[in-house]
Amino acid sequence: DRSPYNKKEDRKKIVAILYLMVGICNKHVNNFKLELALYLAGSGVTCDAINALSSAGVSVTHQTIYNYKKKIADEHPIR
Repeated sequence: DRSPYNKKEDRKKIVAILYLMVGICNKHVNNFKLELALYLAGSGVTCDAINALSSAGVSVTHQTIYNYKKKIADEHPIR
């Protein structure tokens, strides 16, 4: 059984996680979603995993990452 102190600390963590999740739904946090997805893609996370996170509202889709990277490549051609 967990101690009262640990239960209280767990509640604080849950509140912090829920606060973060609500913040992610905020339109001003869309850049974070893109940056997270770019990091995950660069770390070798699968397309399906990134799309699952997108369905949960935590990141953008793999297609969005592809389009973003293509746009950057088109704007900065190799000379």
